[in-house]
Amino acid sequence: MSKAFLAAVLQDSMNCTGVVAQRAVNDMIDAIIEELREEGGGFEKPFIDCILRLISGFWRVD
Repeated sequence: MSKAFLAAVLQDSMNCTGVVAQRAVNDMIDAIIEELREEGGGFEKPFIDCILRLISGFWRVD
């Protein structure tokens, strides 16, 4: 699943432009990353750091 796919689904669902949908996807991913950094989801810090590196690397490449 790519950011482009998520943006296309949002664009179709919300009947908005591609630019708006892409911004929404970027904001959503940034919010997920920030929440994991702050809260950790009950996991140990090394595990969270590993997950954040994986997410950041995956979602930043489109």
